[in-house]
Amino acid sequence: MSTVSIAEIEEGKLFIKGIPATENDVKEGRAVFFVDPGGNPIDMDIPQYAWHIDNETKQSTLWIIVQAEEQGGVRVFGAVDPETGGNFAGLDNEFLLIGRKLPG
Repeated sequence: MSTVSIAEIEEGKLFIKGIPATENDVKEGRAVFFVDPGGNPIDMDIPQYAWHIDNETKQSTLWIIVQAEEQGGVRVFGAVDPETGGNFAGLDNEFLLIGRKLPG
């Protein structure tokens, strides 16, 4: 059972979509990272579940994508761990997007 869900993220407005994140968005928990000057938001369904696939071990772990931006051809996703609430930013090719329903 996850401790953080998409519904809780939406209810708390703890995601960012359609605009570049700012330093304040990160401080307020709406974003995982910000690019200065601002990145370009990626048009996609946010928040949504995704598998993060470790490039070295090939192990996959479940995350919730809460942010997606592109800067200089590099696409980065901000993600929240549904088990711990921790977050990290990773390249888009490290994730397999699976939608808004919890798998299983």
